Amino acid sequence: MMEIFLLLLFPLVTQVHPSCSPDTLAVYKMVLETHWSEKMFPKQYPQWRPPAQWSKTIGYSHPGSMSLFSTGSAVSDGVRMFVEKGDSDMLEKETAGISFLDTVIAPPIQQGEGRTETLVFVDGNNTKVSCLTAIVPSPDWFIGLDSVDLCPAGEWLDTLQLEVSPMDAGTDNGLTFTSPNWASDPRAEVFAITNTFPAHP
Repeated sequence: MMEIFLLLLFPLVTQVHPSCSPDTLAVYKMVLETHWSEKMFPKQYPQWRPPAQWSKTIGYSHPGSMSLFSTGSAVSDGVRMFVEKGDSDMLEKETAGISFLDTVIAPPIQQGEGRTETLVFVDGNNTKVSCLTAIVPSPDWFIGLDSVDLCPAGEWLDTLQLEVSPMDAGTDNGLTFTSPNWASDPRAEVFAITNTFPAHP
């Protein structure tokens, strides 16, 4: 349904230190391609108020100590606001005091099928990328990357292609794209949405 490509554009590497050393910088092009069409996914496909689309993508390149979301854990209030409302203000305030290298921003996709892209800067101290894209409309559903390491074996990856699944943030109990607000209390954990779980109507 959704694929994310990361392509190394160019590494800026000193002659003294090997790849992924603390004083190296690499630039990736990140491309999100979505294939959410009524033909492929006809069940309750949203056609208006609003029609099927994707929010902007927001994320960070960071060290291993930072994470936007993790399967099996509850999300922050900033993530909740972003996946439910598309509002990133609180999320940006939450990360203001956290150490990271670069903010990742990609434009929204105004329909179910489409493509968006942006540049991602990483260095030897910040080799991981996390990001979120909200599914619109939806109660609290999103796609994203959770601390994907672009230097897993001491060398920058040339390319990386990932197929990502829709996730439920655990902040709203709605079961359809256009369900009214129904806050989860207490807040549940993040889980992957499949064709068998949860039991959607």
